[in-house]
Amino acid sequence: WRTSELDSHANMFVLGLFVTIFEQSGAHVSVRAFADGDEPSFTKVPVVDAALMYECKFSGKKYILVIRNAIHVPAMRHNLLCPFIMREAGLEVNEVAKIHVQPEARTK
Repeated sequence: WRTSELDSHANMFVLGLFVTIFEQSGAHVSVRAFADGDEPSFTKVPVVDAALMYECKFSGKKYILVIRNAIHVPAMRHNLLCPFIMREAGLEVNEVAKIHVQPEARTK
C-alpha cells in the first residue's frame, strides 16, 4: 500500500520505498522515535531529493511533489509529509480531519 500522510510533529519529510530519487546528497543522519524508551533508532539514513505523485481521492487531481533534503527509509511503504515545510513552500495544507469537513468542501 502506497500512502502519504501528514505528520504535524515532523520537522523533515520521511520518504519510503515508492518515491523517485533524483539526487543523493551524500549526507546521512541518525534518527529515532520521538519518545523515551526502547524504540529503535537508525543510523546512516540517507538524505535525498525525490519526487512522488499525490492523487486527491476526492477531486482525482494528480500532483507531483518535489521534495528536497528528505530522509529516505526504504523499509517504509508510506511517506510522512511535513505540513510546516509545505506551508513554507507556499502550499495550502488543510489538517482538519475529514470527519469535521462538509463533503462539498473537501475538494476545495
